[in-house]
Amino acid sequence: MEEKRIIVVDDSDEVRSVICESLRLAGYVVAEATNGLDGIALLESWPAQLALLDYDMPGLNGLETLLRIKKKQIDTDV
Repeated sequence: MEEKRIIVVDDSDEVRSVICESLRLAGYVVAEATNGLDGIALLESWPAQLALLDYDMPGLNGLETLLRIKKKQIDTDV
């Protein structure tokens, strides 16, 4: 069976931790990033089927991160 990979990008340690733990308990393989730039770099090196983005992050917000992911043509649902 193929791994189901999800990347969670959120600057809040508490929120990111709860989301990641819930997804792991549901059987997903999860990676996490604390900001948009790190999330994009992670997607480029560790392809995932889904990326969950926090909207309100310092630096690149969720929408700006989404636009960069699409511009780079990374094949991941967001």
